Amino acid sequence: MNVLEGVKRHVGEVCAIDPVTIRAEARLAEYGMDSVRAIDLLVALEHEYGIEIPDRDVPRLQTVKDVVSYIERKLAP
Repeated sequence: MNVLEGVKRHVGEVCAIDPVTIRAEARLAEYGMDSVRAIDLLVALEHEYGIEIPDRDVPRLQTVKDVVSYIERKLAP
């Protein structure tokens, strides 16, 4: 599974929506992402991808695409 599909799956689980409806360009808030759900999402992503997402980086992760790009940079050799 590529990173985009993984992020969409996790956003769908956290926000209780069908991942198929999630657009990469959409702001996470459009799907009902709030601070509590954001914590759940970040924990799930850290666990799945074996990365750490420091608190200082969180404000930059506004869209699904932002999250995907961030994870891909973290996973790059």
